Amino acid sequence: KMTLQFFVLNPIIYLPLYFSTTGFLRGYDFEKTKAYFSQNYIHTYVSLLQFWVPFVTGIFLFVPEPLQSVTMAGISLVWNTILSYITNRNK
Repeated sequence: KMTLQFFVLNPIIYLPLYFSTTGFLRGYDFEKTKAYFSQNYIHTYVSLLQFWVPFVTGIFLFVPEPLQSVTMAGISLVWNTILSYITNRNK
């Protein structure tokens, strides 16, 4: 499941959808959204892997199953903060 998530779903669905939605909400046209995506995609994807792979591995290995979803929710909050910083750092 982790392999599918990190190497198929995230790079092909999650990040393109994130950048296109963010571009749309910022009022960017298609070309500016495409440039925004191209400029930020690699750095964001590498950051995603560096952040999530260790945390998810640690959660599945060390956190009891009843607490895994709560732990993932807390870590997701941290990730969303990092993602916001990454995509807004040049403003």
